[in-house]
Amino acid sequence: MVFARLLILFIFLNTSFSSTKAEPSEMYIQQNAMKVIGSQIPAPILSLLQPYKVIAVGEHHGTNEIPELVANMALALAKTDQVVLALEIEQANQKGLNKYMETGDESLLEYLSHFAREYQDGRSSIAMVELLKKVRLEKNISILAFDPDFSLDSQNRETKMAEKLLAEIQKKPNHRFLILSGNIHSSTKIGNFFDPNYRPMAFELFSMQNSPLEESELISIITRYDSATIWACINDNAEDCGEMKLKIEPSNYSTSVDFEKYFLKEPQMSEEGYNATFFIREVNPSKPYSN
Repeated sequence: MVFARLLILFIFLNTSFSSTKAEPSEMYIQQNAMKVIGSQIPAPILSLLQPYKVIAVGEHHGTNEIPELVANMALALAKTDQVVLALEIEQANQKGLNKYMETGDESLLEYLSHFAREYQDGRSSIAMVELLKKVRLEKNISILAFDPDFSLDSQNRETKMAEKLLAEIQKKPNHRFLILSGNIHSSTKIGNFFDPNYRPMAFELFSMQNSPLEESELISIITRYDSATIWACINDNAEDCGEMKLKIEPSNYSTSVDFEKYFLKEPQMSEEGYNATFFIREVNPSKPYSN
């Protein structure tokens, strides 16, 4: 499982994000980009998200900005709905997370295996703890750890993620689910750059047999950047994890408007398998919480 994650990350870190991929026209972005000022989610974006039961946000792990964005999105959604905020944390950590949400005792997080592990790949950052702190007092938000504790391979991990989420969706049919995961998991399209038959978690959510979720009930949002430095790992040695600069080429997303942040509903599913984009001009690394 670690090898599969490292392979994906290695390819992303060593491949420029090219503007030659199919993307919306400059005119479309100029006419439809929904500007975001500061950290609050504007009402028009919330209105656009209202029809969706499941909102899957894909990120590069290890930034300050994306966990903050998702925390603010959860808080905004919680004004009208009960929200399950699903995080890419191993399920064995659920009881400890529940206890933290009840008590606010931050020392509980320090001993959770997710945050205390030696191998820090960006999912257990200071920013992720700040996310938990930010949403803890909102009674309409609960936290779900949906990453399996064990999987046979990367595809098995995707399927187990989806199975856990679908089980919770069935238990809580009146809740909205906001999922924060790596961008591979949040794609709604079968196949990707390393396996044409790969079934990402978000795709599995509506395609698995007996799934209670319709494809139209899920929106997948990819986070895009003009400049990005993240905290990540490039091999299986914990000491080699650290700050890494992503190679990103200019694209219509970065040049069509001068907004620092904006939300864009894609005119059609993107080539990578996403329905929408949240653009942030620059994202910066968040160090591991345990350091």
